[in-house]
Amino acid sequence: MRSVDILEWVTGWAWPILLVLGGLMAWGIARVESWNARYRLEEPSSGMIPGKKGACRCD
Repeated sequence: MRSVDILEWVTGWAWPILLVLGGLMAWGIARVESWNARYRLEEPSSGMIPGKKGACRCD
């Protein structure tokens, strides 16, 4: 029995379908991670006024 046959027997789906689903999952994870990285690199808001609670400047 080939590994492809075992994969199809265990999952019930053919290997091309599993390959596409795996690719979509990897693409989605990469997008989420890129969004997280972009927000981590952004500078914090400079609109806060020191010494005042909750006061901020809207630009």
